[in-house]
Amino acid sequence: MKKSAIIVLLILVVIATLPVIGNSFMSKTIDERLTQLESFGLETTSNEHNSTYLNTTRHFEFLLKDSQKFINYIKQYSDAQIPPYINAMLDGVLLGADIEYSNLPFAKAVTIEIYPLSLSHEMRAYIGERDLQFSTYIDKFLHTRGILYHINYNLLNDDFDGYVKDIKQNYKLSDGLELDVTLQKATFKGNGELIAPNQLSSRVKRLEIGAIKGAREVNIILNKFTSKSNFESQSTYITSAEFKNIELLINGTAQDLNVTIDDVNVNGSSNDQGDKAELNSKTSIKKVYFTSSDRVFNLKDLSLDIAVNALDKKSYEELRILISKNSNLNSPVSQREIQNSMFNLLQKGLVFEIADFSLKNINTDRLGDLNGFDIKSKFTFKVDPTLKQKIEISPLLALAGMNVNTNIKISKEIYTELLKNQSMLASLTKYAKVVGNNYIFDISLIDSKIVLNGKALN
Repeated sequence: MKKSAIIVLLILVVIATLPVIGNSFMSKTIDERLTQLESFGLETTSNEHNSTYLNTTRHFEFLLKDSQKFINYIKQYSDAQIPPYINAMLDGVLLGADIEYSNLPFAKAVTIEIYPLSLSHEMRAYIGERDLQFSTYIDKFLHTRGILYHINYNLLNDDFDGYVKDIKQNYKLSDGLELDVTLQKATFKGNGELIAPNQLSSRVKRLEIGAIKGAREVNIILNKFTSKSNFESQSTYITSAEFKNIELLINGTAQDLNVTIDDVNVNGSSNDQGDKAELNSKTSIKKVYFTSSDRVFNLKDLSLDIAVNALDKKSYEELRILISKNSNLNSPVSQREIQNSMFNLLQKGLVFEIADFSLKNINTDRLGDLNGFDIKSKFTFKVDPTLKQKIEISPLLALAGMNVNTNIKISKEIYTELLKNQSMLASLTKYAKVVGNNYIFDISLIDSKIVLNGKALN
């Protein structure tokens, strides 16, 4: 046989065996992940395998046997507090997962579908004791994959995208309470590990939760939600979220309520890559409409922009970790530890700044148009190793280590209303500057001396 024919034959053999090699590689990778899951409190109760020459599908079912192990695993990737009662809600949860992949390595994204198959033992017992038919309904809903996450994951570059299955459910409980849940077009995409991505963005067209009993009705509606996040680490990230519209409706009660919030934008960031750490948060709301049985008011262009800068990185990280690890922040021990950590952070110095706290206009049915306000402020805490001891003796002693600069612009209408309820403000009126329709207050606290619009107050 000629050499060229042998080479061609070898190439064909290699190509022919690629799916076999690819399937072996993927199976080994998945089995390694299964071993990891067991160390996080999950037990594999079902493992089914079906392969063709080019494709493989696998079905798994996982029982969450040790919720505390699982929560400890989740805590590695999140600063958010997990309430103690979550253990009972997770213990015994059964999860299903379907994985489909090409036996040709990296030929296409791996498809993963994850869905809960049953609630925890305690939750099922709780619901069953109160409404057996509703418990049966939930079991059927979950077993038909009523809640499902579909993920396409690219092993080559760690990109992923997917969606949450639409939900449209209505059920009437035995006591007459009717529940209505709608979820439309919830999608996401990102990069990195699924449980701790480097980048993540999501969209939800509509989320509605409603409850009706007789003439009484409560509805919460979120329209057109989007979010974007970039994570360098738990201490360095940028995140943003937008809501086109949020509604809260309560009808048929003595305290009927209708709250509509339009164009909500929230941005937050944390950065500890420089010499000092910094935190930033900015929120804006285009409009708030509030009406109840005895009150109506509108807010326009509400903004809050705050930052904390010059944070000691080590002290900040210690406080962050302490808060994330404490499962019960209300316990005396946790509160004492966190308080001491906060004192330690303040003693190293920091700058807290309100770059913008403003409202363009407020209008009420009783008072009419009140216009708005604008507040800017900067609090500088100097380095002071004895700060804790001073505060324990008297909080006033801490003023020597703090500088404050504040500018307040407030409409005459709002200020007049404040005077009616806060008569002590009347003594400040003689210091006020009047610019157009606004009162202006420039306040500074430097070296324990308070100055208001250029006039010393102590």
